[in-house]
Parts: sequence; C-alpha cells; structure tokens
Amino acid sequence: MVVRFSVRFLDLRDALHAVSAAKGDQDTSLPERYRASFAAFVERAIGSAGVDEVATRFARNIANGRWLWRNRTLARALSITTTLEFNGNGHTLSFDALSIPTRHFDGYAERERSLAGAIADGLNGRAKTSILVEALVDFGIPGAVEVFPSQSYVPGKPSGFARPLYCVGHPQRAPSGVSEVDGVRVMGQAALRDQKLTNALRTIDTWYPGYDPLVNRPIAIEPNGASLREQRFFRVKHSSAFELSRQLNVLDPNTPDGMYMLGVLVRGGVLSSAKE
Repeated sequence: MVVRFSVRFLDLRDALHAVSAAKGDQDTSLPERYRASFAAFVERAIGSAGVDEVATRFARNIANGRWLWRNRTLARALSITTTLEFNGNGHTLSFDALSIPTRHFDGYAERERSLAGAIADGLNGRAKTSILVEALVDFGIPGAVEVFPSQSYVPGKPSGFARPLYCVGHPQRAPSGVSEVDGVRVMGQAALRDQKLTNALRTIDTWYPGYDPLVNRPIAIEPNGASLREQRFFRVKHSSAFELSRQLNVLDPNTPDGMYMLGVLVRGGVLSSAKE
C-alpha cells in the first residue's frame, strides 16, 4: 500500500489571526496589548532551541509513520520517503519507519534532524518548504488486505454500507437491476483525513504534568491535553493552553510550557470565549 500527503509549516509570526475584547469590556486597549504580548513571545521563539525541538518532534512523527495509525501496527516493513521542495529544488530523505521510536523523543538520527531543519525553517519564516511524504507499507500478506482509512459521515451513502469510510473519488453505480451490495464495487480510493494526519503529527506533548517516560505515552497537542486513548484530560487549570496563553508576555519558549505553547500555535484554535 502507498500513502502520500504534503505538508508545509508556516511562519509563527502569522499564527495569530484575530483578537477581540470581551463583550462589554471598556478596556479597548486589550487587543492591542495582547497582540504585542504574542508578537514578543514569537520573536523570542524565532531561531530558539524550543522551536528546534518542536520541529524535531514533528520530524520524528513524520519519519516513524505514526500518522498511519493501525496500518503501521500491521506493517511487516514500512519505508517512508520525504522530498523537501523549495524553489524548484528537491532533496530526498528515506527512513526505515519501524526502527524509529514512537514513545519518546531521544537519540535523533541525522536524517531526522535534516528533516527537522526544513520544518524549523518554515516556523522561523526563513523558507516556504513543502514536504512531500510517501509511505510504502508491506503487510507481509499475499492477496487483498483490509486497510484502515478514516471514518467519515457521508450523506446519501449506498444502502448496505453502515460505516462509510473516507475516500477520494465516488462510488461506482450499481448496474440497473442489480442489488447495491452484490459483488465487488469500487467505493473510491481509501484515504486518511487531514485532521487524522495532523493529530498524529502533533502527538509530541510529553511536557504535561505527571508525565512519566517509563509509563506514559506522548499525547497530541490539545488545549486541555485531551486524550481519547486514555479518556481523560491531562492539562487542566494552570497547565492548559487557555491559561498559558495569558502568560505569553513572560513565557520562555525554551521551557516545557513554552514548547507546548509553540505546538499549540502550530495546531491553531480559539483560546477564549465570549466572556473573555
């Protein structure tokens, strides 16, 4: 099986889209002051060791194939190739994905650091490098093999298909007079949704309170540290992105909280409510 996608990491300076005061707030200077606080944090982060570490963690999750989810678990062999494309020039890196760990972020190989350099260049605003990622998955089984694309809500799906899966293209129409569930039909090219890919790529948070490298796994960057796997929130109150976003004026991008917030900026999201 072959899976391909492309990704580009954007300049952190462009991460803040809009700021507005709370309803009824008489302090009209708040949005301007928050923008200044945000800009100062990003300027401290540009070129920092914190950005480099975040970029290297993203690089590891590209190289180890975490984004293939259960398909990675079933693979006997998994080769991942990345092509870095900038100004018409391409540079290719290849990885034996199953030999790259998914549970920790230590002992980076030189190729991982090379890929991370392209990601950091994007985050630092030095280059607009696109990364084409291709995985070649060998399940070690002859014949047809069931794969695991994303589930997706599909209105008006053919009868008999209770769990439609995300695909590129459209289902073939059944011939006239033939039941829609008879025989084999092409439903489209199996695919993974972008949200499912990015959820795996941003599974870099080992900075949450109580993390134990011998017991715990990295979780995805989420404002409250939500984990479906563990069915819990790992970041509550003062460790949440909602609270840390109030501290950007003093936050050090090289600290665990600072690197977590850099991951939050890459993820995106709304970090306030109508009353704040």
